[in-house]
Amino acid sequence: MEKTIRIAITGPESTGKSAMARHLAEYFKVPCVPEFARFYLERYGPEYTQNDIIKIARAQMAYENSYSRLMPHLLICDTDLLVCHIWAEFVFSSCPEEILKLEETNSYHFTLLMNTDLRWEPDPLREHPNHRNELFEIYRKKLDEQNRAYTIISGLGSERFENAKNALTNFCRNKSIVIC
Repeated sequence: MEKTIRIAITGPESTGKSAMARHLAEYFKVPCVPEFARFYLERYGPEYTQNDIIKIARAQMAYENSYSRLMPHLLICDTDLLVCHIWAEFVFSSCPEEILKLEETNSYHFTLLMNTDLRWEPDPLREHPNHRNELFEIYRKKLDEQNRAYTIISGLGSERFENAKNALTNFCRNKSIVIC
């Protein structure tokens, strides 16, 4: 059985993660796992607890596992469990043990860390417009600590997409993974 290559799109709020995930999935003709947190918060409201973040992490992992059962060769994930980890630490000053355990059991082959060079886009579910650079550095540090393969994606408009597409193509080429 062929193993699905999971690609995570991660980073602070309003850095183009969802749009990038959709564009890459469309370009490479592979599934895109949506961000569960958005569905959850739209349904239950923007007020949340650490227990809500645990529910979101569980559901995100279930989404990814469900999409993996379709056995695509490549799976683009619009967010990852690192988002839940950092979110819990940033808002509540600690990350629940369950999220850490879920994070250990779910691995990504490659991660695209979205840079904060895009203009902030207001959204009722977004919280930290003045902390994006600080959060970006937290993401970078956590990815380094976890020894995850990643590339920082910068640029505006089509340049951003080209940078992401090229990073993913190069990663797959270096790992002898056929993606198109």
